[in-house]
Amino acid sequence: MKGQRNETYDLMKGIALILMMLCHLVYTDGPVKQFIYSFHMPLFFILAGVFAKDITQIPSFKQYTIKNAKRLLLPYVVTMLMLCAWGGIQAFAKQDISFFLRHLFSMLAASADGWHSQWGLIYAGPMWFLIALFWVREIFYGIQRACARMLKYGDECIVGISILLSVLSVIVHPYLPSLPFCIMQAFAAIAFYAIGWYVHKYPMPWWGYAFCVLVWPFAILYGSIELESAYLAFYPLSFIGACGGTYVMYLLCKGISRFLEYVRTINITHRTLQMPSLFAWCGMYSLPILCMHTFEMYSDLYYSVMCRIPITYERVWGGAIAILFAYIILKTPYLKDVYK
Repeated sequence: MKGQRNETYDLMKGIALILMMLCHLVYTDGPVKQFIYSFHMPLFFILAGVFAKDITQIPSFKQYTIKNAKRLLLPYVVTMLMLCAWGGIQAFAKQDISFFLRHLFSMLAASADGWHSQWGLIYAGPMWFLIALFWVREIFYGIQRACARMLKYGDECIVGISILLSVLSVIVHPYLPSLPFCIMQAFAAIAFYAIGWYVHKYPMPWWGYAFCVLVWPFAILYGSIELESAYLAFYPLSFIGACGGTYVMYLLCKGISRFLEYVRTINITHRTLQMPSLFAWCGMYSLPILCMHTFEMYSDLYYSVMCRIPITYERVWGGAIAILFAYIILKTPYLKDVYK
């Protein structure tokens, strides 16, 4: 990766990514799921907002869109083509073309919403985040442009419009059919992106962070967030709580980062101290791991391949397989340029 990276942010993304995969691969319900879902997807959008550019830093809308498409949509398309190829192999082996068509139509639909299931498609899977983030960036650029001439309170207006769009999408989404291209998910998540952008420019006072952190436990107990389905229960509570959970993760990972920096200065290389570095690596390459996690989930590798191997294969190891696949494609010519 080029440039100087912030290890704190990489640790945040890495830990949240591992928690997400655990939720997908191991059936979790109750307090564990409520805890993880209270902040893990908002965290990714908030961090994306932290690195969002102001409109003055964007050369042109066309160049901005092309860059976003290469960064976010191209990995989605390549991964879905891999699934189509695997589906073709399955279709040939079982003489059932539906295996191939299922993946092909799912790629074209690019839908994230499993609550409005139609036609038995697999949807975008965890990669809905990439498509939604693409739209979030495009929509946020439009909001910035609309508010560019406001000399006073322009940035506050940008955040206000983003939150309004998010609230409206959460209200109307249950009454709409399943929409393609993760449009509603993007509108639901744009508020978190805007908050990340705003707080990076104007850090909140300590009491603002403290308030969000104090709200977080109540959000875990009484709120609910399913950004994949554009759903936030008790919107203000869930929204503020997610911000508080993200800040707690920031403080935790900042402490870990400083500890690792200290450990490196005194040249301690014990194996147990390498685990945080693994999380940071996962955060650094969260995009290919997310894509390979989707491939592992929807390629039916567990049933097609792993059950034929005379070893015990627990579903939880699917996360390790996704990380291994990501490592392989990062070493593969051409593919590594797509996923980096």
